[in-house]
Amino acid sequence: MFKKIFSSKENLSWFLLFALANLLLLASSGYLIYNLLLLVGVETAIRYAVIAFIVGINIFFFRKGLSLLIKPQKRKKNLIHIIIIFLLIVVLVIISLFINKAYNLLDSVHKESVIYSTSLVTMANNDIDNIKDVKKSKIGIISDKKSIEGYVISQNIIQKYKLDNSNELVNYDNFQELITNLYNGNVDYIFMPAKYVSMFINIDSFSNIKNITKSIYTQEKQYKKSDIEGHKESNTTKIKMPSEPFTVLLLGIDSEYDGLEDNASFNGDSIILLTFNPKTLNATILSIPRDTYVPIACFSGQIENKITHSAWYGESCVIRTLQNLTGINIDYYVKINFKGVVSLVNALGGIEVDVPQRLCTSDSDRRGDICVNKGLQTLNGEEALVVSRDRYSLINGDIGRGLHQQLIMQGILNKAKTITSISKVNTILNTITKNMDTNMTTTQILGFYDVGKTIISSGLVANEKELIHMQQLYLDGLGQMIYDEGMGVVLWNYIPNKYSLEDNIEAMKINLGLIKPELIKEFSYSPNKPYEYPIIGKGPYAKRTSYKLLPSFIGQSKSYAQNWCNENRINVEFKTVPSTTTATGIIVDQNQPVNKRVDKINNLVISVAEKTIVDTRIDCSSKENLNAKVCYVEDFSSSTKSKIETWAKKIANFIIKWEEVDGSLFGGAAPGTIIDQSIKETYIEDAKSITITIVKEKSEEEPEEADN
Repeated sequence: MFKKIFSSKENLSWFLLFALANLLLLASSGYLIYNLLLLVGVETAIRYAVIAFIVGINIFFFRKGLSLLIKPQKRKKNLIHIIIIFLLIVVLVIISLFINKAYNLLDSVHKESVIYSTSLVTMANNDIDNIKDVKKSKIGIISDKKSIEGYVISQNIIQKYKLDNSNELVNYDNFQELITNLYNGNVDYIFMPAKYVSMFINIDSFSNIKNITKSIYTQEKQYKKSDIEGHKESNTTKIKMPSEPFTVLLLGIDSEYDGLEDNASFNGDSIILLTFNPKTLNATILSIPRDTYVPIACFSGQIENKITHSAWYGESCVIRTLQNLTGINIDYYVKINFKGVVSLVNALGGIEVDVPQRLCTSDSDRRGDICVNKGLQTLNGEEALVVSRDRYSLINGDIGRGLHQQLIMQGILNKAKTITSISKVNTILNTITKNMDTNMTTTQILGFYDVGKTIISSGLVANEKELIHMQQLYLDGLGQMIYDEGMGVVLWNYIPNKYSLEDNIEAMKINLGLIKPELIKEFSYSPNKPYEYPIIGKGPYAKRTSYKLLPSFIGQSKSYAQNWCNENRINVEFKTVPSTTTATGIIVDQNQPVNKRVDKINNLVISVAEKTIVDTRIDCSSKENLNAKVCYVEDFSSSTKSKIETWAKKIANFIIKWEEVDGSLFGGAAPGTIIDQSIKETYIEDAKSITITIVKEKSEEEPEEADN
């Protein structure tokens, strides 16, 4: 057979062409099979059937090519055969490239590394602009050695520029204390995350932080998440697949920048905890207000603070904080930039949302306001961002914003169901990979394919517009102004209702299959009124959760403060302080700040006034007053008795002796005329008195001696 094939140069040429075509077909087939094998969990049976078909095609064309080579007279058939092979190669390569691009885009959602940035910050009025000139100063630094931006990179900068040689390093527990002590002038410089402005600008006390502080040096370093303590706990390398009930933490970042590569520290502007059961197609969704007051897992002593501040230490801190709060393991997290919402909604071609009320807020670049009217409508990206972001137009503020964000999520899910265009899929993947980060592996992300397929094909969806049944949860609570120890100011916090939190936790655990639901034996409804799903956690509740706070006792009586402290079981110490303006027994000061939590007070010292009369007269015999203006005795010949007595009252241990004489003896001088004085035009110094001769009034008969 081979002798026949190589019998002529023409046959040899056909053989080489066939060999090249089959090798390219084999290579393109192998590349496609490789990419198909990457799609773990996606249509497994179909993928293996396609692989078998590809293998069969290769065998067929190889055998067919050999048979044609044996019959060299059929040159036309040879040519057609080779053309078909090359066309097939092109098709296989295009399909392979599409699958590979989609896979790589999905793979890039799970970012293996994160960039941390640390800045040396000082007040804007500091003349120093170069880190090399920082000398003989106090520099604040985080004491937590696990904090990369607060300690690790800071230490690298200190060693690089030898800042510890001529400066004093001052340790603080958290970033709040750092910025507060910089403002108060207790330190000259502090090490902060490079995006410290966005961390603090929404706090009233630091609203001017962008203008009155400056960064004189910034250093960044890229770390693998697997090498960072805390991230190891949030990486899901050996956890459940999406075919089992799971929990997802959604974190929204209201950033002015596009992308997420350097968002190690951020503000958790949107925090949503979602549970999903793929077996029942039920989901629970809980929006947690950014000001929710809870113990922060990575703060020293796990002190309570706004949950949004836990994001200053990265998503791992948010995860641990919520796991401690709920007792529920968080399987995945998804972090998305709000600017990414704009791009995603636009890529989808808009989403349909029934907007509850008119809303207005700034656009994604914060250049101007955009308004959205009430009613059912198709929103573009910027409009969807307005609904997701605006909280100042709402009566219930951040609570209402969380509910609106759920509407946007539902709209995105509903629109995603209608995607049929391959180009749109690529556009969407490009959008989410840039503005999204997650701890899901690519295999786990692909695992959602079967979940989505089940949702779309299932008859369990009552409304064809709904992909899944979302049980809306609500975290009831109470707003309180509480003194923040780290910042030294009073901040508004949202105190979650204990009973509402318990109901939400129970609902999530039921959906995850961790506990069995309690059967409802009675149910009533009215055929004239549409049924509304109850919102779990909304109550009403007979009891509210709140903290007892320390009031201001200033201006109150000692007995009032004593009774209040007795009622609240606080040990109080009273100390008396002299006061020239406040009545005796009235409180003038307290050592603990107003609105501090009572359970955080170890000792309370209250200062009570004791009214005192202070001698403000000047002792002209003392050395510091020898040449004082008031101690100079003028010539009183043109003065009056009342003016002289007023002057004498300002001088201690000094009296005036008045000698009254008849005016007729001095040429008919008028009554009140000063005739003579024993001291004149000199300083009093050691003199104890002055004798002044004055013409007596007509109504006066006896001389009078006045003293002071």
